[in-house]
Amino acid sequence: VLEERGDEDVTAIADDIDTAASDLLSIADAARAFNESIDPAKPRTQELDLSAFVRDMGEELRERHPDADIHISAAETAPAVCPATIRLCLEHVVENAVEHGNTPEPRVDIEVEDTDDEEWVELRVTDDGPVLAERERRALNSGAESALEHLQGVALWLIRWAVMNAGGRLDIRDRRGGGATVSLRFPAAGEQSPDVG
Repeated sequence: VLEERGDEDVTAIADDIDTAASDLLSIADAARAFNESIDPAKPRTQELDLSAFVRDMGEELRERHPDADIHISAAETAPAVCPATIRLCLEHVVENAVEHGNTPEPRVDIEVEDTDDEEWVELRVTDDGPVLAERERRALNSGAESALEHLQGVALWLIRWAVMNAGGRLDIRDRRGGGATVSLRFPAAGEQSPDVG
């Protein structure tokens, strides 16, 4: 009804409302998915070969995002202690990367490797979109979350919470030439938990 008036300001407001409603639905869906995947009777973590897991999920991710150019590079094996919600974590990080791509066929690079000290296994997802907004980076890295400041980063915040509960770390870095890398670090399986302080 507002758009029929032809007023550009009113039309812009209507578009903003539609976008905000869509964002809120996405946030609710992400929160619901994480909540439903958490079973209090089951362990919060699992040991798995993260390289094999990512390779196995590759085809599923490509089917889910047919317009994206998804590349996977993983060490032969990478045993790690991961959150029980690791599948949701990877799905949402890749979805975020695809949505923020700057081209009709956004490129997403997924990498898995051990760190030099072999205490951690690192899962990195890199996109070719714009750099992450400073306010979203601050909310993610500090854990302070404001609905007004950080609506679109809620799914990433849920991922951060899951990763930290598995003894891991989440880091966001800008990529030279544009884009951002989301890095999830998990304790290497069989190792004593590294200092996460």
